[in-house]
Amino acid sequence: MSLLIPWQSADALWDEMNQFRQQLGLAFAGAGDEIPLRRRVALSYPAVRMGENEEFITLEAELPGLKLEDLEITLSSPEQLSLKGTHQLVEPEHATWTCHERPFGSFERLIDLPGSVNSEQIEAHLDAGVLTIRMGKNDEAKPVKIKVKADQ
Repeated sequence: MSLLIPWQSADALWDEMNQFRQQLGLAFAGAGDEIPLRRRVALSYPAVRMGENEEFITLEAELPGLKLEDLEITLSSPEQLSLKGTHQLVEPEHATWTCHERPFGSFERLIDLPGSVNSEQIEAHLDAGVLTIRMGKNDEAKPVKIKVKADQ
């Protein structure tokens, strides 16, 4: 006889993981228990969006408050990009934080690209807290139209 286990939604699994994390936090008196696991995972990496056309791959990353000198972008391979940086924590004068949801500290994110890019055709700009990287595709990654001839 086989045992059937009903499917649980992803939210139910996250809830179970949060309960487990809270139990571990109580056992080890861990810091950061007030931040749910899902939120801490989301804070670890900058939010990105990526798109492409026949010539370019464009990536945007949200990096509010990040200074240029605290950012490092590396093309790890023709199909992978690395974003590294450090959000500096600035303490307010004559006050203490009562709510702190903005990320701080170091981060690193490896992003798999949808195709191979040419390292000679990469531009990056940071404007209003949004990093935009435009990468030219390698010739082998560009779509090629093939003309079909009819047999006679």
